Amino acid sequence: MLFALDTRRLVNPGPKSSVSGSPAQLTLTATTLSGKLVWGSSGLPPGLQINVTSGVTSGTPTTAGRYAVTLTVGNGVATSSTRVPWQVGAAQASALKARRSP
Repeated sequence: MLFALDTRRLVNPGPKSSVSGSPAQLTLTATTLSGKLVWGSSGLPPGLQINVTSGVTSGTPTTAGRYAVTLTVGNGVATSSTRVPWQVGAAQASALKARRSP
């Protein structure tokens, strides 16, 4: 029996943006004809990670910049990937100061 990933079903979420020091989350979606989906990534902003089982990318980015993120999903037989530009902006100085004040 052949198990195949329906690669047309990996949904590209489009460009993402977040702010350094503020929590960020991205939930990916894909379907497979059969088998268990396993997620992966490369190029995520520092502080973010992907849950290999759920496809949820979350965390608190720590470094402002532009990142070329590649997201992948596979079912053990086939793999599909998509690229997502992710912009992390610098935290506002006043917001950081307010967080540090008692």
